[in-house]
Amino acid sequence: MRLMSPGALSNFHVLRLDFDGQLATNDIKESDYAEFATDGKTLKENNLKP
Repeated sequence: MRLMSPGALSNFHVLRLDFDGQLATNDIKESDYAEFATDGKTLKENNLKP
């Protein structure tokens, strides 16, 4: 997990959870991530879905 600083498209900090490895046996992705608002509850982007 890392804290991402505001960027060109956003004025807010984001908590990013990076994942390496497969989430399911039939998942071909090797790594992905999910991003949360700094409150830790609001999911901003979820790329962990197979």
